[in-house]
Amino acid sequence: MTGLSRRGRAYRFLTLTSSPESPSDFQRSWRRLVMRLRRRNMLREYIKVVETTEGGLVHAHVLATGDYIAQWQLSKLWAAIHNAPVVDIRGAAGASRRHQRRDSRRQLARYVAKYMSKDPKSRLAYSRYWAWPRLAGTWREWLRACRSRRIPFQLTLSFWTRCAQAGIPPDSHPFAHWLLAHEWERVPSWAHLGPD
Repeated sequence: MTGLSRRGRAYRFLTLTSSPESPSDFQRSWRRLVMRLRRRNMLREYIKVVETTEGGLVHAHVLATGDYIAQWQLSKLWAAIHNAPVVDIRGAAGASRRHQRRDSRRQLARYVAKYMSKDPKSRLAYSRYWAWPRLAGTWREWLRACRSRRIPFQLTLSFWTRCAQAGIPPDSHPFAHWLLAHEWERVPSWAHLGPD
C-alpha cells in the first residue's frame, strides 16, 4: 500500500455505518461525503473496504489521510447524507509521535487486509492518488512493455509489486531500463513474490 509509504501524514480510521432508513446506494453517499470533506480540506487520500452485515446493511472501514475531523462533525455530515449517524473515527500512525511509534505502516496495512479477508464479497476502493496517478493504466502499460520483450510474468509481477510498495511507478524506477533491455529466457532466482 503505497499511500502508507508517505511520511508526515496524519492517518485516521473511519467506520461508516448504515441504518434501515439509509439510501440503498452506499457508494453515492460515500462520494457525497468525500466531496464535502475535501471542500473543507479534511480528507486527502483514502483506501476503503465496504462490507455487508448479516442483516444486509452496508458499512465501510476507511483508512484516510487529512486534517482533524471531530467525531460529532463526521456523524452530523454522515447522518445528513446517509441517514445513519453512527460513525467512528480514530487516529492512526502518523497522527502524533506517540501513535507513530506504536502503529507502524505494516499494522495499518494489516488493518485494511483484515477487513478485506473477512468477507469474500467485500470491495476495496482507493482514492486517485493513494498510490500514484493512473495506477491501473501504468500497470497495463508495464505489462504490455514486459510482454513485448518476453519478460516472464513472474518477474513482471515481482518488479511491479516492489514498485507499488515503494510508491514508484515502474517507468521511473532506475532498474526498469535494465530489466526491459535484458534478454530473459527464464525467471531468475531473485525474482520471487514472497516477502523480503
